[in-house]
Amino acid sequence: MKRIAGFILVALFAATGASAQFTRISASDFGSNPAKVAALKRAVTRMKERNTRARNTADFRQSWTYWANTHGYFGTGPNSSGSAQAFKAQANSICSGLSGVMFSRCVSYYDHVTNYSLPSDGGITAKVWGMCQHSDPSGTAATANMHFFTWHRMYLKYFERPVRKFSGDPQFALPYWDYYDNLGPQNGIALPVMMRGSASTNTLVDTFRTPGLNTNVTSIDPTNGDATEAFDFTTFRPFSFSLENQPHGLMHCGTGFGCQAPDIGIVPVAGLDPVFYMHHANIDRLFQCWLVRKANGATINLAWAKANLGMNQAWFDQVWNFVNENGQPVSMKVSQLFEPGGIDYVYDKVTNCVETPPAPPVNEAPQPASARVDVANAFPIALEGATTSVPLAPPTGEGPGDRPLPEGVEVERGHTVLLLEDVRIEGGNPGVTYRINIGRRGDTRREYVASISWFGVLHSHHQDADTPRGRRLLFYDVTDELARLGNPPHGEIDVTFEPTRHTTEESPQPSASAGTVRVGRIRLQTAD
Repeated sequence: MKRIAGFILVALFAATGASAQFTRISASDFGSNPAKVAALKRAVTRMKERNTRARNTADFRQSWTYWANTHGYFGTGPNSSGSAQAFKAQANSICSGLSGVMFSRCVSYYDHVTNYSLPSDGGITAKVWGMCQHSDPSGTAATANMHFFTWHRMYLKYFERPVRKFSGDPQFALPYWDYYDNLGPQNGIALPVMMRGSASTNTLVDTFRTPGLNTNVTSIDPTNGDATEAFDFTTFRPFSFSLENQPHGLMHCGTGFGCQAPDIGIVPVAGLDPVFYMHHANIDRLFQCWLVRKANGATINLAWAKANLGMNQAWFDQVWNFVNENGQPVSMKVSQLFEPGGIDYVYDKVTNCVETPPAPPVNEAPQPASARVDVANAFPIALEGATTSVPLAPPTGEGPGDRPLPEGVEVERGHTVLLLEDVRIEGGNPGVTYRINIGRRGDTRREYVASISWFGVLHSHHQDADTPRGRRLLFYDVTDELARLGNPPHGEIDVTFEPTRHTTEESPQPSASAGTVRVGRIRLQTAD
């Protein structure tokens, strides 16, 4: 495992020839400047004051609600996520993996979710609201929506403008949440200091976060912020698919009650939480880190992007609609992101972006479940809240290289991929997610690979909450992990699924009504 780190004091888009006007710095550095924090709070307060303005006015289109609804919303409209009432009716089911006070608190988080209808504004909002781009949770890298990075990059660009306007600071730029800058209990990931406290006294606080985060009595599992797996990929599609899951999705779940409740844990209302924008600024920074590494000194411009990202002309021609700092409609084509002037900001840290996260205190290794499944002849595997170890059987007539890798799974020749096929949730919310570890049979040492994210799965964007969940292919480049294990034969590898609730504190077992996670098949395959 490696963590986000390193810095370089050069312009993020210097290679493009663009003149950057604004510099995004870490939330830790930003928070150490009282004037900057005051400016951000002033902007958020002024935007929230506009939540009650007439819906068909430019004033409302500069409000906090309007920008949150740009990402997603409940109500009526072509891109809504359906009825708030229908969503809230799922609270008992979605929170079923919790018990006692935690169950009651989880359910209560649904009370404030409301419906919105499109304002009569000449069709401006119909093109703007609910347009966030995420991969279909049932899809794979081959079918994933490849506009996750591009849409969110534009979203932050245009969101930053009203924030700057209302902050009173003409040089204002959004801070990014470098996840390992602030450590909390047990060396977990803590919220930026300026985002903590009570919503009654700090407008940067959202009440509906994982209990204990706002007061720093709990913290997020440090592996949630780990971008290692994504940076193992050198081609755009699998990198995008991987980073969207981890750290993007897992940090949503770590901050948002395990993705069991609003706000930031649920796609349609995630933008209500101010820390959402710092989280996505960091995801955008990681995207740029990857581009810089892939370019390896070459100029990152439109010609380079067309030659190196593997995307067709239709992808570059895609246009997304937003509003500007004055609430007036604007649009932008994806190709403009790679042209001079397309982006007006830089990040202060864009190299050496992957390094080891701090380790939590060492605890006794959990014992595997008693049932051990040989995936060569017994599958699917059922994960029901206990640590489960799955030994991979020696190949029998179908070696790792005897079949092509699935479409969209692109790795360098000689690299080995761990594939989890047909992953799905059956029944209610499982209440936990799972860390994936690999180890050599008979050896207690394990190598952490990644964690499974339920962000957008328990409640899919633009779909009802009870939509069938899963049936997707997950894949991880495990070449480095196998090397650290001494490159044992594939038939001597165990894959272990370890339950977690995203936080550093010990998690209770899910209730009996919690759903089951099924994995249809597990295999290792080496690219020829």
